[in-house]
Amino acid sequence: MLLYHFTDTEHWPAILAAAEIRATWQRRMSPSTVHLSRGGDPESLPWALRTRRVRILVRVPDAEAYPWQEWAKQHLEPEELWSLTASSDPTVVGTPNQWNGKPEEWFVIERAVPMAEWEEVIDLETRSGLWIAGRETGGPGA
Repeated sequence: MLLYHFTDTEHWPAILAAAEIRATWQRRMSPSTVHLSRGGDPESLPWALRTRRVRILVRVPDAEAYPWQEWAKQHLEPEELWSLTASSDPTVVGTPNQWNGKPEEWFVIERAVPMAEWEEVIDLETRSGLWIAGRETGGPGA
């Protein structure tokens, strides 16, 4: 399954050096996860994450990519579910999910995503390739 992971530009060098996207997000007793999206546009993300400008395209096994809405029901508190599980509609002002993106496009994987599963890494601000499978570039403009 082809999915996208978004991160901040300041985190990219550490991800590249580790040669993996580490599974660091965790709630309660849930496993640590990496969050992914079917959509390649940051607008599909929760509003607080839309400024992330490094987009990593990964290919992970379908069976390991859990749809976020289903996964969240087992691992999040009711308040988090209430505000994040319904799809955003910016025309409906005042709803808890007004700016929370498109959760139907979100997935989690309960492990790190190694470089072997990366397809490409793009700096969305400059539109430059930071890394391409089979041709590691590592920096802007490469």
